[in-house]
Amino acid sequence: MSARGWPARRGFPCSGIGTFPEKGHFRESPVAEAPRSAQAGDGRVHQKFRGFGLTTPYRARRKAAIAAEPTKPPAVIRYRRPADRRTRSQQWADAVQTLAHLLDRFQKWRDNLPASLENSATAEALDAVLALRGYVDELQAVDLPKGFGRD
Repeated sequence: MSARGWPARRGFPCSGIGTFPEKGHFRESPVAEAPRSAQAGDGRVHQKFRGFGLTTPYRARRKAAIAAEPTKPPAVIRYRRPADRRTRSQQWADAVQTLAHLLDRFQKWRDNLPASLENSATAEALDAVLALRGYVDELQAVDLPKGFGRD
């Protein structure tokens, strides 16, 4: 044993490196002991330490306050669409070009329609749409005014 009463081996006794000291070197478990206020017999009641957190009455008040608050609707996130920087004549030309492209695709669909669907409602609807090709050609030929005296 060393001068302090610990075994002569290296390491702290409770670290698992050395051996445990003999009886009497550790206090008995605090659970087995009665609180000092009860031992002294001075009439004080021992209260358990609850820590430095929130007290129970505060928690109850806070919980009631939260329950009493009206519920807010979820926040609505709105995104702005990017501004269309094209002129009106450019927008017109793009729209007419889109119509012409769609009519080309409908014409391919009509040309590749199977023989069993030649007299069906689909074929009739495609023919009705393809009859509008002359109007799209007229729309492409339109010369729009520039406005503000630039005509």
